[in-house]
Parts: sequence; C-alpha cells; structure tokens
Amino acid sequence: MMANETALLTELENNGCKGKLVAIRHLDDLRAELAKQNQAGFLKSEFLNDPSYLAGCQYDYSEIMPIAERELTKGNFSCKRIKIPYKILAVRSGLAQYGRNNITYIHGMGSYYRLVAFATDMPVISDNWQEIEMMPECSSCRACLNSCPTKCIDPDRSVIHGEKCLTYFNESAKPFPDSVGSNWHNSLLGCMKCQLACPQNKTGNPIVEIENPFTEQELAMLFTANDYSELPETTLVTLQKLNLTDYDLPLPAIQRNFKSILV
Repeated sequence: MMANETALLTELENNGCKGKLVAIRHLDDLRAELAKQNQAGFLKSEFLNDPSYLAGCQYDYSEIMPIAERELTKGNFSCKRIKIPYKILAVRSGLAQYGRNNITYIHGMGSYYRLVAFATDMPVISDNWQEIEMMPECSSCRACLNSCPTKCIDPDRSVIHGEKCLTYFNESAKPFPDSVGSNWHNSLLGCMKCQLACPQNKTGNPIVEIENPFTEQELAMLFTANDYSELPETTLVTLQKLNLTDYDLPLPAIQRNFKSILV
C-alpha cells in the first residue's frame, strides 16, 4: 500500500470512519452486478426503477468529505462524491459483509453506520475487490427472519424480497398497501426490526434521544401544512437534522408516517 493510501485510511479511521480502496474500473462490475440481480428476478423492475427508493445519495456528509479532501490535497489530489450502489461496493471492497437481511455489517460497528463513496485521482496500488460474502454467523441464526413483520427475508435465497420490505413502503410516496399491518410501523423512515433483533448489533445503540425536537405549535403545523414551503425555517432545520428531508418525500408522506407510529 502506498504512503498516500495509508495516510488517507488512517485519517479516516482517526475520525471514526472505516474505508477501503478499489480501482475505478470496477464501476462496470457494479453495473453488471445490478443487471445480473435484475435478470435473476432479485430486483423487480418497479423496485429498481422507483426514483423515490434506491435514490443514491441521501445523507449529509459535509463533515466527512473535508477529512478526505484535507488529506488528499497534501499530495495535490482531489476527490468527488459519487452515486453508486453503496452496499454492493462495501461488500465487494471487503469493508462489510451482508447479513441475511441484506443489510451490510462492518466488523466492530454492526449495521449502525452510513455509507458514502467518493472517487479520487490519487493513484492506488491496493485493489480490495473481492467476492460477495455473507456473515458466517447468519448460517445458524434466524433472528431477523423471525422479527420481520412483512416476511420479506427469504431463507431460500440470498436477496430479500425488497418490494415487500416495510422500509420500501414508508420511504415511498405511494399509499401503504392493505397487507401492511397497522402495528408493524416502528420508525418514521425505514424499519428497525431486523437490526434490533440481530446479535451482531448487541453492543451498538441506534437510538439517539433528542429532547422535544418540535414545539406543540410546530407539530400542529407539521400535520396541517400541505407543503414544506409552509413550514417555519426552524422546523425545516429540525427535519433536516433528523434526516427526514433526505428522501425527496412529499410532506403528506411524512405526515402519513408520523400518524402510522402514533396510532
């Protein structure tokens, strides 16, 4: 590994981030991977082409990118954030392994983290591209299978039925289907059931308590407004901090999700 590579990864590690490097030529491999899964029927066309899901970049990494940029500029290199299939890249690079629930797990971190990818013009010797692996612990564990309310996790195949996942439903603007039970909802966005049940997360804590994020007046406006533009700036800032504006969901969908967990 070149000194530049070591310095970059060390700086990321020192700031609580883990990383791996792969050659840029593997972008074609990522495209082929998605095409292969689609052809095999693992990714249904409506799921793969839904712009409100699989939307690529969703989170604010304004604190992470400067770390990489600062280190790379020392060698007169640059970097740019890119939109690619993060989970496949994480597993192919050896940074993570798949769980049976198709969520990626990083050793020592479990599944409680966010993925980001960037391309750089820094020459690299290391190429960590490898075969996709599932955590060996999953072979004798059914925790996620037993906890999934929609039964989208299939013990007979390596990819979940994503079109049945509760996360897919509440991160989409489409109405909840009748098959979704009213007592299944547990999160404003996504679903935490399988991750909370997973033994690999037993040392982590995904819950960050924010005391009174909204005033009563803000909540009233949040439930009655027709569009984000009708909300006060302070309310919008809070929604952004909670990552509730990162999915390009219309406000009525967020209102729907609020009501679903308050029932």
